[in-house]
Amino acid sequence: MNSIMSDDLLLNELINKVKITFAQGTPSGILLHWDEKRFLAEISEIVQPMQAQNETDFNYAFCNRYSIDDNSDQEHYIGLWISCIADVFSLSPIRRINNKTSNIENSPKPYLHEKLEEIQQFFTNKNFFIFPESWDKIVIPEITLELSKVATLGKCLFEDFEGSCDE
Repeated sequence: MNSIMSDDLLLNELINKVKITFAQGTPSGILLHWDEKRFLAEISEIVQPMQAQNETDFNYAFCNRYSIDDNSDQEHYIGLWISCIADVFSLSPIRRINNKTSNIENSPKPYLHEKLEEIQQFFTNKNFFIFPESWDKIVIPEITLELSKVATLGKCLFEDFEGSCDE
């Protein structure tokens, strides 16, 4: 099977999983007793001497969220989102300027790139796959979210928010 076909199958399976999960309404991590510290101990060990900060909040979110930094650079850190809906994660070096964040292709800190690779390998070994950015804005019209007017695959897997994915 070629890569494009397997990606299409994976995408279809992921969309079906989201549709099934949201069939009875928006899932609540609080009511479903999702683990707020899922993988935190393992991630903390992987990223040493850096620190993983738990930013998980299941209000309108369907994932565990961590920021990883070394406290010496408040501008650059790693963002990690682990979906509770499906075995997918999103991982990105992030730059913060004036309280605004943006993903960056290449961090000026080489150790961030090393830690990104180690985290990715950890989740790959657990049969999770990295969520392709190109799938983020795929609309799932059968689903209604609480905040967003448009349910996208990314919002259903990670976090519901008002506005477009470009903001």
